[in-house]
Amino acid sequence: MAGIVGFSAKERLDREQGDRLLKAMAGEVFDYQSRKQRLSGQGHVFRFPDNDAEYVLHLYEQEGPGAFRELNGSFLVALYHVDSGKLVLATDRLNSRYVFYYCNGGEMAFGSQVRPLLRLPGLPRELDLQAVCEYFTLGRVLGNRTFLQSVRTLPPASVLCLDGDRPQVKRYWSWEHVDEFKSKRFYIAAFSEAMKKAVERRTRGGHRLGLLLSGGLDSRTVLHAAEKGRISAAFTIADYPNRELKTARRIAAARGCRHVFLQRDLDYYRRIVHEAVAIGDGMYPCHHAHNLGFFDTIREHADVLIHGFGFDVLFKASTVPLTRLNLMGHGVSIPVPDIMEDASLEEVVSRILQYSLVTTSQDIFIMPPGEVTDLLRNSVEALHGDPQAAMAVHEARRVPDYLDSLLDLRQFSGFFHVTHNRAYMDERMVSSDNDLLESALSIPTRLKTANRLIKGILPRISPRAALVTNANTGLPAATPPWIEAALLSLEPAARKRAFKPEPPPHPAFTKGSWSDYAELIRHNRKLNTLMLATIEDEGCLDPRIFNVDRIREIFFDHIEGREDHSEMLFLLLTFGQWHKEYGKA
Repeated sequence: MAGIVGFSAKERLDREQGDRLLKAMAGEVFDYQSRKQRLSGQGHVFRFPDNDAEYVLHLYEQEGPGAFRELNGSFLVALYHVDSGKLVLATDRLNSRYVFYYCNGGEMAFGSQVRPLLRLPGLPRELDLQAVCEYFTLGRVLGNRTFLQSVRTLPPASVLCLDGDRPQVKRYWSWEHVDEFKSKRFYIAAFSEAMKKAVERRTRGGHRLGLLLSGGLDSRTVLHAAEKGRISAAFTIADYPNRELKTARRIAAARGCRHVFLQRDLDYYRRIVHEAVAIGDGMYPCHHAHNLGFFDTIREHADVLIHGFGFDVLFKASTVPLTRLNLMGHGVSIPVPDIMEDASLEEVVSRILQYSLVTTSQDIFIMPPGEVTDLLRNSVEALHGDPQAAMAVHEARRVPDYLDSLLDLRQFSGFFHVTHNRAYMDERMVSSDNDLLESALSIPTRLKTANRLIKGILPRISPRAALVTNANTGLPAATPPWIEAALLSLEPAARKRAFKPEPPPHPAFTKGSWSDYAELIRHNRKLNTLMLATIEDEGCLDPRIFNVDRIREIFFDHIEGREDHSEMLFLLLTFGQWHKEYGKA
């Protein structure tokens, strides 16, 4: 954690309470000057003119744990009452800066990674099999679990207080969807203004700002919502100068922003494995650490990275499944949510597992398949009973695939694309803005699906950006959803003739930012050799837990082209390397 401020400067409270405060904070808080002035009027003495960590310290002194509800930003806060020994930890609304902790009686160790906690003598390292099953089935560890039974993590929008033997955890803010029943025009206008303010807050100061820019919708919205010239460089990763890169260049040029191509070579993912495993504590598939190896280049142009991660779930309802129709013999998703009316708990659980790796994950463990499924059902049922689930997406209790919408960013494997940057430089996430979140919660889900909301605000923010092609579809970015669905439903050969894609120079290359992982594993000898070595190493995959013979069959089924097990193989590689290095005492 960074940003240690020191003891409280508010002498009056020190005398009254006899308890000095020591504070550490990671992240940033925005727009606090007016509240800071009120605190000054209440007797608080500030030593620094513009220090958000000092402001949080004084606000906590005034308001107690309720102070965190007022904070707008991405933060992790630790407060220690020096005289009483009370410890307080707090996360932001999305858990964008999570904290792991180990508690043994009245003693606690905590950190932004699990790895430093492993240095504690005597810390138990028994695996949490339910967490391991979640990881290999859903691609992430759910709730407050980690791979270790002894280490837990704090939920989003929560405060942990340790004032005795056992920590107490309470939420300070909850998702509450507001039905305002306004017109589409009203929602678009309100969200457009909230977006501009959120970007303005995160582009203040004298930093050189860089943007992670794709050829899609989210990052272009951030770039064009910013004041022209504030974001000085945009970075796009790709294997070769493909459609994604060319589209990103046009988006950057439309805003007069320098564009930097970060070109990945075929050995990239093999090269980053060990570093990615260490940074992500093994809980994030290593192939989501897309920037490792590029930071020297990035720092030549920027001090802080801005990004639009989270737009998919928060503002585009991407986890709400769309209705599928059969058009001219082709299955087509239309921009209408697929709602399961009055679904039972069993139906919801079954549907979620249907879209997971459960069939394969049942095979990789020594325990009977039924036991694996029971553990997973326990995980899903526990989350289904969380009232936050229903609040995250308005129709959540009727939508089968709501699991991704619990809005704890730690649970998204793709969030590793954001968090691994923090090992090397500062980053700012637009979607964590409080005003933007509350605006999104007032908007009906039907206006978020199929990119309706983002497509709606793009012409308001920048008509020019709205006309630039969306690299994901080959159509102008603001193409209405129904027209886009109709055009994309064309017979593939006709669509291929219309868009005339360039053939990639290698089987593992794609037209997008990410490689074809299935082909990459098959064609990259260094990568698949490491995967096989991981599978056959008992220090990586304990044969008392894993069915190594079946995993070996899965590997060769993939290599020989009979199945696509790329997702499972990266999960096995990541977990295996973590377990060998950190999972044993």
